[in-house]
Amino acid sequence: MRKDEPAQRPADARDDDVSSDGGGDGDGGSRDTPHSDVSRRAFLKGTGVVAGTAVTATTPAAADMPWDSTPAAVSAYVTHSTGWLGDVTFPSGAVKQHETGDVEWIIEYNGTTYGDWLGDWVSAASNRVELRHNTAEKRLLIAAPTGAVVPTSTFDLGVLGGGDTLAERSGIDLVAPNRVLTNTTPLTESDLISPGAWESPGTDIENTIIGALPSSGARFNGEAGPYDLQTAVTRTRADETGESGGGVTVGIVDTGLNYNQDLYGDRVTAAKNTISGEEIDPAAGDYAAVVDGNGHGSWCATAAAGNGDATNGTGAAVSATLVPVKALADDGSGATTDIVEGIEYCAAQGCDVINLSLGAPVTSDPVVNAVEKALENGVTAVVTAAGNARMTTHYMGSPASADPTIPVASIDSEPAAESLSAYYSSTGPNPQTGESMGVAAGGHRVTATVADTDGTLNENTLSGTSMAAPIVSGVVAQMLAADSSLIGAAETVRERLRAAAEPLPKCGVTEVGAGRVDAVRAVNGTASESTQKAARASEAQTRDALNKNLIETNWLTGWL
Repeated sequence: MRKDEPAQRPADARDDDVSSDGGGDGDGGSRDTPHSDVSRRAFLKGTGVVAGTAVTATTPAAADMPWDSTPAAVSAYVTHSTGWLGDVTFPSGAVKQHETGDVEWIIEYNGTTYGDWLGDWVSAASNRVELRHNTAEKRLLIAAPTGAVVPTSTFDLGVLGGGDTLAERSGIDLVAPNRVLTNTTPLTESDLISPGAWESPGTDIENTIIGALPSSGARFNGEAGPYDLQTAVTRTRADETGESGGGVTVGIVDTGLNYNQDLYGDRVTAAKNTISGEEIDPAAGDYAAVVDGNGHGSWCATAAAGNGDATNGTGAAVSATLVPVKALADDGSGATTDIVEGIEYCAAQGCDVINLSLGAPVTSDPVVNAVEKALENGVTAVVTAAGNARMTTHYMGSPASADPTIPVASIDSEPAAESLSAYYSSTGPNPQTGESMGVAAGGHRVTATVADTDGTLNENTLSGTSMAAPIVSGVVAQMLAADSSLIGAAETVRERLRAAAEPLPKCGVTEVGAGRVDAVRAVNGTASESTQKAARASEAQTRDALNKNLIETNWLTGWL
């Protein structure tokens, strides 16, 4: 389904801010932030992704190179990995290394650069290896010594008489390491903590000056749930719309899919493993290339578009077609290039919605570039998991923090008056991009029916923003099935989804954005009678102020 038309902002859309009196920067607009990016798109701020949403390690920000003379093509992640003397050091295991021992680099170029000189540059030295070349996207993956690709000394910079690294040459748009960061699996029942184990995010100085974020007002283990998938879906009223997503295609870029006829029928239309490059024909019935040894991608597929048993196997869009992509390995880790190619594959297969239940604390230039291009080329919505890092990096990660996406927070599946944000669910706005949280859905202690690698069915209870995002993807599929004029109107869909959301009085705007997604109003194009900001109880307003202050000051207190 495709329709080329400009996105229009609906009259009932709104921007919520987090201040109790309406003042301040708010949670809905961009602002100047530290470590401004130098890539070719002004709103992008870094590179690399973390597979999944429960991040086990974070990437601390560092100072820009002296005099802010870093070559314009160098990604912010490289800048953040550069010391004051220009030495570039990546944490062990954080980037892909070729068998030669050199770092793998993603190079985006323009025009005829490859034919003019870049191809010759790669072949001119034995320690430079071309690994992949996407000529359509003008993107190259190479392995090469760091010093040949980016300045590794202040005195290598062109302004000081050097200037011969790849990043400093004309025709190069972006240079980024092919990052590989790992995640834990989504939170199991035994992973969840009690309020007594809560640790307030931020430094000691921040907690002293600003105040520690309390555990009260968040949902922990044992307080509510577990919920069957049907409950999480019906809380969005997706069962009341009369729509099922028929004619809409949802892409799931994740750990793959364990196919089961009862869950997915003949609705899988294409599938690919971007790690190995293998593409399969679902009609042939051989899913070996995308088999999911992790289970994360299969869980997301069921939540978005499963059509199995009514309790745990029925997702939000039971008639939508699926395009599963295995871009993450069975351990839940993924290389930037594989995820980028997964997004591109979904776009090429005509996906209307792409679900990305993955993220990283540092913005990924290549991934967000791919998201933006997908939306420019017919994809209507990219739904992202906000992240499970409230106690660590605190704010929502990338690509959820990018402007074009629909970031989703995790809440319980209680009635609106009692619903709470999950204690692990990352908050907005993101300090690197200024983007706010989008909407929320039930992702806390949800049981879904998924298939094992041999196709047999089992019940799996998980928690995370990864679980909430595919429910929203299914709701968006319903919207597009009901109103074909929304196809291609990405901004209209985003704002309509926010305007329709159900306010949650006990939650903050920083925690749940516009509130819990409401499928009936989203499908009908009607707005909620209230806003999340207006509905907040005083305790939620206090947490919003603390969250906002933590995010706005963490760059300063990090120096102290």
